[in-house]
Amino acid sequence: MKNGTPRLRRRSGRTSLTALVRFCLGHQLFYCVGQPLGVPDDGHPDCWAEGAWEPFASEAVLTRVLPSGANLVVDHLYSREDFPPRPIVGWQQVSDLPDLEDHDAFGMVTTWDFALRTAQVRCPEFAVDLLVGIDEVPIETIASARGGDKLGGFPMWAQGNEIPNCPTCNADMQFVFQIDSNDNVPFRFGDVGVGHITQCPTHPDVVTFAWACQ
Repeated sequence: MKNGTPRLRRRSGRTSLTALVRFCLGHQLFYCVGQPLGVPDDGHPDCWAEGAWEPFASEAVLTRVLPSGANLVVDHLYSREDFPPRPIVGWQQVSDLPDLEDHDAFGMVTTWDFALRTAQVRCPEFAVDLLVGIDEVPIETIASARGGDKLGGFPMWAQGNEIPNCPTCNADMQFVFQIDSNDNVPFRFGDVGVGHITQCPTHPDVVTFAWACQ
């Protein structure tokens, strides 16, 4: 992680910090970075298989790790020089707000007055009550999710809300972790995309990874 200190996004009334950290410590993400034979290396390895970006794709697998004891020792069987291990040694807590695509879902209401060229933005959950000029401040900048790698908080969307549905119960998956291009991991998802790990709130063993780019 960057300087050994990834970002911890604070959000209101959602998954507890304890549950998020327990999930993070108990899962590993495996993602294919292979390129077809004969294709020149462009410096940004990515799996060229069709559908690699989709949730539940075989090219990206989340594996649940169940340690057998407190003194578990893991041997590093394989390591890429461009993907060096970076241990987490601390957390940086910051505030986070939902992206524009999630405003309605989290109760953020915007009332427009086109005659006065103003917009009233209210969200009781996040103590937001603002009157702004339409021509002065873009609404999406008032409340938006932060980029970068983060545990918890809100997903930063590249192409709109793409929360997948649980294949077991069809419920919306819950956002857990964000992996941004070239942040703590020296890797780019497509054209500087961003990836999200999600988990079913009812079936905790159902987890997946997906990414999108603009």
